[in-house]
Amino acid sequence: MTSQGSPLTRLRRALASGDLLAARAAAAGLPRVDLDEAAALLGLIASEDPAKLYAASVRFLGRACLERSFITLTDAQLLVACLTQLERSDAESNVTFAAALRRLRLERAARRVESKPTSQ
Repeated sequence: MTSQGSPLTRLRRALASGDLLAARAAAAGLPRVDLDEAAALLGLIASEDPAKLYAASVRFLGRACLERSFITLTDAQLLVACLTQLERSDAESNVTFAAALRRLRLERAARRVESKPTSQ
């Protein structure tokens, strides 16, 4: 561990400050990134590196379907609809993504997404 903290601490700090490069570097030092942090990372990718958003969204959808055993087809459809809107990076897309995250019981991620500044 460095003087800056564990990779998870560095990841959370980078996500909170909106530093995508630092978040990616910290995530690379972790054996696994939880869905909560992955959702926040997805929001950063949407605003800072939209060219990589599609692939990141597909990975997030796959992980959500595998890791949330209670997910319904309706939940998955809602998540797909929200993920396709993330590239807008506006308040409305953040609110709907947060609602989808709450259906997946990812409250911490939903709060992060709602508090994220928008580009518009």
